[in-house]
Order: sequence, then C-alpha cells, then structure tokens
Amino acid sequence: MSWPRMTGALFGALAILLGSFVLVGWAVHSTFLIQVAPDLAPMQRNTALSFSLSGLALLGIVMSRRRLVFIGSAITATLAAVSLLEYLFRVNFGIDELLGAAYIATQASDLGRMSPTTAVCFIILATGFVFAQTTQLANRSPVLGLTGLLVAAIGGTCCISVLSGTSDAFAWGNVNRVALHTAAGFVLLGIGAAAVAWDMTQPELSEPVWAPIGASVLIATIRVGLWQALSAKNQTKFDLLSNLTLLGGLSSAVLFGVVVHLALKAHLQRASLRTVNRRLEEEMVERRRAEEAEHSANRAKSEFLANMSHEIRTPMNGVIGMTGLLLDTPLSAEQRELADTVRRCGETLLDLTNDILDYSKIAAGKLDLESTEFALPGLIEETIELLAPRAASKGLELFCEIEQAVPKYLLGDARRLRQVLMNLVSNAIKFTDRGEIVVHASVLAAEVDSAGLRIEVRDTGIGIEPLVQERLFRAFTQADASTSRRYGGTGLGLAISKQLVELMGGQIGVNSTLGAGSTFWFNLQLPAIDHPDERVCDLPLQGRRVLIVDDNRTNRRILHHLVSSWGMLANEAASAPDALALLSTVEPAYDVAIIDFQMPGMDGVELARALRTESRTALLPLILLTSHGWFENSRDAKELGIAALLTKPVRRSRLQRTLLAALGPDAEINAGANVPAVERLPHCSAAGRVLVVEDNVVNQRLAKVLIERLGYEVDLAANGEEAVTQLARRSYDLALMDCQMPVLDGFEATRQVRRLDAPACRTPIVAMTASAMDGDREQCLNSGMDDYLTKPLDLEKLKTAIERWTLASRQSRNAVPAETEG
Repeated sequence: MSWPRMTGALFGALAILLGSFVLVGWAVHSTFLIQVAPDLAPMQRNTALSFSLSGLALLGIVMSRRRLVFIGSAITATLAAVSLLEYLFRVNFGIDELLGAAYIATQASDLGRMSPTTAVCFIILATGFVFAQTTQLANRSPVLGLTGLLVAAIGGTCCISVLSGTSDAFAWGNVNRVALHTAAGFVLLGIGAAAVAWDMTQPELSEPVWAPIGASVLIATIRVGLWQALSAKNQTKFDLLSNLTLLGGLSSAVLFGVVVHLALKAHLQRASLRTVNRRLEEEMVERRRAEEAEHSANRAKSEFLANMSHEIRTPMNGVIGMTGLLLDTPLSAEQRELADTVRRCGETLLDLTNDILDYSKIAAGKLDLESTEFALPGLIEETIELLAPRAASKGLELFCEIEQAVPKYLLGDARRLRQVLMNLVSNAIKFTDRGEIVVHASVLAAEVDSAGLRIEVRDTGIGIEPLVQERLFRAFTQADASTSRRYGGTGLGLAISKQLVELMGGQIGVNSTLGAGSTFWFNLQLPAIDHPDERVCDLPLQGRRVLIVDDNRTNRRILHHLVSSWGMLANEAASAPDALALLSTVEPAYDVAIIDFQMPGMDGVELARALRTESRTALLPLILLTSHGWFENSRDAKELGIAALLTKPVRRSRLQRTLLAALGPDAEINAGANVPAVERLPHCSAAGRVLVVEDNVVNQRLAKVLIERLGYEVDLAANGEEAVTQLARRSYDLALMDCQMPVLDGFEATRQVRRLDAPACRTPIVAMTASAMDGDREQCLNSGMDDYLTKPLDLEKLKTAIERWTLASRQSRNAVPAETEG
C-alpha cells in the first residue's frame, strides 16, 4: 500500500476513534471528552456517530469496499440533512435525542443538535465519497480531492477561530457553534480524503488539475472563515476597507493556487526525468546483459563452427584426396563412375560446409571485405572456366559476354565477387536441363573514377514463380520442397550472395518466368583503374575478314560483337553447309574462320576436312571451338591443319592472341603446340625431405602419397612431441604441421621448434589444418609458422607451397657457411 493510502486509512481510523471517544464521554459524563474545555462548545452524540461512520466510509474507499462506503455515507448524510432541515424550518424531528438527552448547553442554542456548519460538512463528505465510487474513473480523484480540501479548510478555519478565542467562524447567527474536536475531526477526514485522491491521480504521470484548484479553495475558505470570525469578534462593520481585505485574501488564494500549479509541474518534470533516467539505466543494464549474452552466444557459435569445420574437413580431406588417388589408377568404367560419384559427393559436402561458415560469419558481422585491384574480365572468365566442365557434362552451352564499355581493372573484393558469380552460375547450371547460360557484364553508369556495373546470369532453366521470387534470397530457401529433393542443396548460396552484394554496397535480384528461364542480376558501384600501357594492340586485326560458324545464335552474336570490336569484318553461318557456300563464293576471300566443333548434321571436324579439299580454302587458318572434353585428339588437329583448338567459353584475350598468331606473317599451322594434352601431375625436379605431422592415419597416408608423387621423401609424425624430436635429430627441408593433435598441438610444437638450436629452428613450417575460420591463419603465423594450407588439400597449392619453402630452406642452409667464412 502506498503512503497516501496509508495516510487515508490512518486518518479514517482516527476519525472513528474520535467519534467513539466522544460517545464514551457522553456515556460516562466526561466533559473533557465531550467539550475539551468547559467554555467550549460540545460535540453532540449524532456528530460523534457521524464521525465514526465517515471514518468507516473513508476506510471503505481505501480498501475498495463500496458497500461500506455507501452505508456509512448514507447514514451520515441522513443525520446531517435532518439536522439542517430542523434549523431551516424551526422544527424538531427528535433526531437529536436518538442516542440520549443532552445535558451540556455551552454555546448550544439547541441541545443535542449538531451545528449547521457541521451538517454541511458531513453532507459534502458523504456526497463526495459516493461520487468517488460511482463516477468515471478519471473523475474520481478530482471529486474526492476537492471534497477533502474543502472540508479540511473549514475544519482548520474553525480550529484556528476557536483557539484564537472566538467560535464565530462559519457561524449561522446564534445557533450551535462548531466544537474544537469537531473541527479537528474534519481536518482528519479532509486530509485523509485528499491523500487517497492524490494516490488515484498518479502525479508522476500527469499533473492533478484539482490540486491547484483545491489549494486556492483551501486558502480562500480559510480567509473567508477567519475574516468572518475576526469581524464578529471585533464587531467590525462591513465597509470598503473590510471588503478590500477580503478581496486581498481571495487574491492571495488564487496566487497560492498558481504557485501550487507551478510546483506540481516542476515536481512532475523532475519525476519524469527520474523515471526516464531509471528506464535508461534499466535499458542500459538490459542492453549490457543482452550484449554479454550475444557475445557469449557468438563465442559459443564460433567455437562450435570452428570445431565443426575441423571435424568435417579432416575426414573430407581423406575422402576427396583418396578418391583422387583412386581415380589416377587403372579402373573399369563402372569403378571410375562410382569413384567419381564419391569424389563429387565429397566436394558437395565441402561446399556446404563453406557456405555454412560464410553465412555464420556474415550473420555475426565478422566478414571483412578486402579492397584490392583486380581485372574484372579475367575474374569472370576464370569463374566460367571453372564451371564449364559441369555445364558440358549436362550438354549446356556456357557463354560469357562482356561489353566493351566495362572497365578492365577495378578496386574491390575480387574473392567475394567471384563467390557471388560462382553461386549464381552454379545455380543456373543446377536448374537448367537444356539450352544455354549466358553471363553478361555491362555498365549502367560510368563516372570519372568509378563504374556502375551490372552482371547478369541468364539461363533457359525451369524458371521461378512470382510468389517464390520474394523469398528466394532467404536462408535455407528454395523454390519448393520438391526442388530441394530433385536438385539438392540447402538454399544458402543465394542468401550468402545477397548479403555479400549488400555488404559491397550493391543490389541483387531476379527476373524469371516459370518454364522460360531466369535472369539473376546484381549491380555494384566500384572504383575503376586505368592502365593505358597494358592495352593490347589490335591494329593487325583491323579490316581482316572472319567467318563465324556456329549453330548457336547466342555464341555467334557474342563472337561477332567481340571480333567487330577489334575492327574485323565478320560474317556468320548457322551450319556447315552455309559456311561452305559462303567460303566458296564470297569475295574477297576470308582471312580466318572460327568453327564450332559440335554442330548438327556436319560437325566442325567434317567441315574442316571439306575445306581442306577445296583449293580456295585449303590454306585458310581454322580455329576450332569445343566444349570441355569433346575433342582432345591432337593427331586429327594436325592432319586437318587446325591453327588452334580453344575450349568454350573462350577468353577474349586468348581469342585475340590466337587470331593475331593465326594471321601473323610468320604464322604456321602447328596444331600440336595449341592443342592441350591430357593434364598429368607435375613432377618437381628438386628433391628434398618433408616431415608430415598429422595424427589422422588416413590423412597421413594421403599426404605421403601426394608428396612422394611430387618427388620428395616423406617422414611421418603422429603428434607435436614426435615432430619436435624428429626435427631436433634430423634435417628437413619442410614440415607440414597439423594444428589440433593429442599430446602436443601444432602451435606449441612450432614454438618449441623455434627454440631449438640451428639449423632445426629455421626449418620452414607450413600449417596443414582443417581450421578455416577467421583468425586461424593469423594464429598459425603468430605461433611461428611460415605459411597456411587448409584441408582438403588442393594439389596445386600444396605443390606451390612445397616448392617455395623447400627452396627457401636450401638457400638458408647454403647461406650459413658463407656467413661463417665471412
């Protein structure tokens, strides 16, 4: 219970006690309890009863007991009203003798009857109490507050008047006067009612309007009562000076109300500030708790992802690596197909792991973008080259079209841009069963030092419904459940791409028609860098005539646009027969022909044979375009005099160099130099000794086989402690160190190696770990390692690292004697 309600309850109880004591005084004939002093007016029995009933009513308001309020107020109002009527009509209803005959007549013209001022106060109180229970909630506090202040003012005025030697305050002629303890009782009830009203208003939230009004009424009532009492005592006439004194008192009452209003307003403002400050402090505490919880959750998530990445990458290194070694052995067709399926499933799982890691980094805000110079055409062409085998395996045509206005060199995060493009093209290949995929790069708006790029990936796949397009870039979302079952994947690729593009300040979207294909696009604004000294001279190609033979219209258009940008005069043929007709009749003759290998009816090889039988085209330079894996017979290329064999999609720079070589004055038809042979594992000429520190037996065997194929001797260590021992006993050109191992991990093992005596302390150590989270590389380098490789091992990266650090190791050992001699 709040302190205002406690005050109301206390004063209501005191009013009950006051009335009870006076009734006891009448019963035991105690003049002290009845009139306090012999010359003062007594409190009559019905007045005492009314105080007890009014106190009960006030307690009923505090305790929300409406029936108690109504009963106490009704009886009190009835007693007061009947007494008032007896004064007004000079009658006696006998109510004064209900509780017994009166026997004290001091300042009482009518024995046993409460004074008219007392009756009016009880009527005011009873009416206010009842209205406070029946009126609207918003109006209860003003009614109760004004009632309490008015009654308290009357009671206080009467007290002052009596104590100053007169009982004429609010006197009605010569009728009964207000007793001293009656006036004190009204002060108690009035203050109690005002306190409860104050509690109802919640002054911290809004200013109680009744408070300044009640304060003015309080002062005005006291002023009027005292003015009346003193005028009667001094027998002052009601002249102009007296009226001016009363007017001044009323004015001071209004001024006091204004002061109370201003004080309440200031109090409200202070309370509001305290409330705001308290809420801010609470919000700050909650925010700190939330941040701490978020940091804890992020740490737990990062630790989980790091452990998950390590635990998945370690076996995947063995699965993918061992499957690759298996595919290098003689296998039957069925065995090769099964092994290749295992390898592709492993790569898919690895891609999924990388996607989850990237998504978690972006969600945690820990993905930092780089800003380095890169060549955009080369980046696009390299990405498409990586995915060309996958497209060719499904019989899809994969093209790249880069407009001339696109700047070659830009400033940005090439790795993340390649990741976005890789995701979009991979999706296009996945959801396209026949037709083609075109990657198109253009410029939206070019400025002095930047370019607004738009890169589109168009396919002829299944298309996407409009409703699905709205949620397509959400995490773990695909077109529908059947899409996931049929094509696989988690739907993370597009979500990652969207967030990467937005991190780079761009936009990403899709335009699609169900059954007619889709176009995924993204726009970026990147700084452009000009390198005029690196522009390839294409003057030898200007004016040269070229025939483009391809059944695919898109590829013909792209090639036509490309060679035309170099100043060549191009014609197109949609089939081999059309090409034969053009080459045999068109004048002047063509300087070179670009022929697609895979065409319906007569393919590119058959067309080349036909051209070599005609004298007009027997020496015509021919460039043959093939999809990945379609044509690898260099003997046929030599016999047909094919100048070059290029795999689609063709790089611009490669096609330009090939045309320049084919049309050069000293160009010779030498297909063998241009036809790529079947790639074999390179053999390193410089041998050396490598220590592989790895606790996983499968990964030990894989690393040993791969490194021995590169021409190196390999020793194995199962943990960091064994590695330190072996490096101290024997000289190695390189140590490949796993990081998470039993007994002694790779970090501590590296630190101990660096504390060994020379030359062991200078042995290059390269981390070979499944930990691929942000900060793992820095942790390895900070522990004293020289380089960092992630599992599953990439053969080219492994070969490069071994060659680099074994060479550095030998140079370091050779430099030691020279320094000693010097």
